[in-house]
Amino acid sequence: MSITGHAPDNLPRGDWRDHAACRVLADPEVMFPPPGAPALVARSICDDCPVRRACANWALSNPQDAAFGVWGGLTERERATILRRRVPRDPDHPQAPRKGGRPQAECGTASAYDRHVKKREPIDDACRAAKRRRDAAHRAKAEAAA
Repeated sequence: MSITGHAPDNLPRGDWRDHAACRVLADPEVMFPPPGAPALVARSICDDCPVRRACANWALSNPQDAAFGVWGGLTERERATILRRRVPRDPDHPQAPRKGGRPQAECGTASAYDRHVKKREPIDDACRAAKRRRDAAHRAKAEAAA
């Protein structure tokens, strides 16, 4: 995923950074708020910047160089989220990354019984038997501790 668009054509040729609104700031630390602090001032500067998209694309393409601060109106957390969601471009790994979470428990286990209950799915006999075994083991453990 990249930010689409480009700087206006009426800008002279050269590096996009030469035309960044933040370049003329008296205090560049404004663009690097402490982690977790609101980045409202930095974002307001980026809102009217003519090279915002180029800046954001550069930050997404060079995450090691743009690890901190607000770049193209995107905070560190927002850039990290975009980078995590990118589909890998490596031809050896064509499938999209997994959507998170654990692999689903197989039927016939107590965990699968819990999943069936949580998702209001029909509960099969193998899962019921596994749940009974788990409950019996918990009762035996509690009795032994008492």
